Amino acid sequence: MDWMFFIPIVVGLLALWRPVYALSALVVLWPSYLWRTNMFGIPTTVLELSLYAILAAVMVLLLLRKLHWHWIILPKDTYWLLSAWAVAWLLATFMGDDRAAALGALKAWWLAPLLFLGLMIICVKSQVERHMVINSAIVSGVVVAAAGLVQLVGFRDTLQEGRLSSFFAPVAIYAAMYLGPLLALNVSLMIHGQRTMWRWIAGS
Repeated sequence: MDWMFFIPIVVGLLALWRPVYALSALVVLWPSYLWRTNMFGIPTTVLELSLYAILAAVMVLLLLRKLHWHWIILPKDTYWLLSAWAVAWLLATFMGDDRAAALGALKAWWLAPLLFLGLMIICVKSQVERHMVINSAIVSGVVVAAAGLVQLVGFRDTLQEGRLSSFFAPVAIYAAMYLGPLLALNVSLMIHGQRTMWRWIAGS
């Protein structure tokens, strides 16, 4: 078995024990979309497989009534926007010239985020759990940034025109696009008093 399948298996088993821990681990593993593999001949990534593993575990917990269904009521306008978004994706998928690429984009950029949103709504129920997931995003950013600093100090020959790319080598802009929003998140937590100065410095 491909070693990449062990990560989704571990995350899925974690979800059977504590779904919110598995979701937090998934957030830390966001960069694992770079690890590509195949499942039944269909191209996929470690991140997607981990998401599906959590989904399967949560469905088992719901069937066994060990996890209670938790949902939120959204404004009607939100449902209209989501429906329009879905229709736009489907039209773009089936009217495009490259059907395989379009289906891949639909799976990765529409289905996977929607499944992640649903799992978050069902599994994350308290303020403490929400903070856990948010802090996991900061941890992910810290790991990516630390890898970039190691690259800057010890592997300068892998830099892209002097810019670090971390796990996203050789394209530096991908690292910037990943770290930028997480830095903004960390700054906003500091501004709103949800993060101490030392934790803010560590996360930045």
